[in-house]
Amino acid sequence: MVSPNQHVQTTVLVAGLRAPTTARTNPSDGTTQPAEPFGNEAQAFVEDRLLQRSVQVQLLGVSPNGILVGSVRHPVGNIAEFLLKEGLARCVDHHSTWLGPEMGKLRQAEKSAKDGQKGLFRGTVQQRTGASGEAEAIVSRVFSADTLYIRNKVGQEKRINLSSVRQPKPTDPKQSPFGAEAKEFLRKRLIGKHVKVQTDGKRPATEGYDEREMCTVSNNNKNVALMLVENGYASVIRHRMDDPDRSPIYDELLAAEEAAQKEQKGMWSPKPPKQPTYVDYSESLEKAKRQLTLLSRQRKVPAVVDFVKAGSRFTVLVPRENAKLTFVLGGIRAPRSARGPNDTAEPFGQEAHDFATRRCMQRDVEIDVEDNDKQGGFIGQLYVNRESFGRLLVEEGLASVHAYSAEKSGNANELFAAEQKAKEARKGMWHDWDPSQEAAENGEDLQEAPATNGVNGDAAPRTKDYRDVTVTYVDPHTARLKVQ
Repeated sequence: MVSPNQHVQTTVLVAGLRAPTTARTNPSDGTTQPAEPFGNEAQAFVEDRLLQRSVQVQLLGVSPNGILVGSVRHPVGNIAEFLLKEGLARCVDHHSTWLGPEMGKLRQAEKSAKDGQKGLFRGTVQQRTGASGEAEAIVSRVFSADTLYIRNKVGQEKRINLSSVRQPKPTDPKQSPFGAEAKEFLRKRLIGKHVKVQTDGKRPATEGYDEREMCTVSNNNKNVALMLVENGYASVIRHRMDDPDRSPIYDELLAAEEAAQKEQKGMWSPKPPKQPTYVDYSESLEKAKRQLTLLSRQRKVPAVVDFVKAGSRFTVLVPRENAKLTFVLGGIRAPRSARGPNDTAEPFGQEAHDFATRRCMQRDVEIDVEDNDKQGGFIGQLYVNRESFGRLLVEEGLASVHAYSAEKSGNANELFAAEQKAKEARKGMWHDWDPSQEAAENGEDLQEAPATNGVNGDAAPRTKDYRDVTVTYVDPHTARLKVQ
């Protein structure tokens, strides 16, 4: 009834659900198609409550077949909820954006029927989704816009996928250019941050894919998947009707995706993004020397650690110069880690590599460039949260001071103090440090000298005599000096 004087008779699909079909007769050949299980019961349920009754119909849209879709309200509520509670229908996702918050009520009604094994769900065994409670973790690496590596409180790392969302498809020419931008969006917000993780389910291993853990991740009470979808950096997966491994805010994700598409955000924009092109200046020594001239004039240059090659060796990106560098920490030497499954690491080499990965991987850092090595690497200092990472590595006993390069870089005192601190704490490579043995190796005599020219049998006090000298020769085998 459009008005007291105007009536319209039409077919309306009830939004948010699909009920089983009733028995039908094919008009072309007269054959009868039997009803689906509980199809006749669902029809009788609706007839008893709505036929010849005054109801309110809110039209929401049109189906692909041109049929109106709407919400039908009985005097005591939405008929869809009552159907779902009795197990006489199933929820469908494609009406979610039309219904908004109302969709959540329908899902709760369906869950009630499943738990009570009513109607369509009678005799069914609910799938175990592997869902778990909320846990805290640190994001250690952003693999892509929908895949993260997280580390728990005891230091164990695992790979997880964000529930119900997908990164821009690498195979789609319109979406793939936004893949790097979406990954960077997450890196800036999550790397090294504390997050809350709830496992929604697990996907078993298939050919070419390992088992995947589907999780809801939140940072500062913000759902990470929702942030991605709102900014057009992820699309929402269309689950099967019986797929339980989905985000608990699935309907919000669908609504956010529709809004992002309308506003042409992110990968829904018709314009491709500007992708930075990084030049690898460590490809050759000649290119490295040219870039050294520019970088050595600057201090605390902003950079991003793209990869950790070893405890003291990194691949860094310098966005403002569009430069990619192999960066080596100056003034120290970290033990070498294994470079492959058949390689053997030096003692504490893997520990140094792991420490550098935890502290530096994908982090925003600052670098001071001092020199080049023979392979085109850039030697200098790297700062994480304004702290010298070289000093941190030495303090943990995971690197030793290289005296010559430390003096050259101007931070020798700081590094030697850090090394002495690690020795006294017996950390890392200094776990069996013996000060007397070190003194003997350095040619020092720790035994008390006999009393000569002293008072009351005490040893005579040593006198210090500093003189300016010039080093004329350094023996390459013994490191002995000749001075004049």
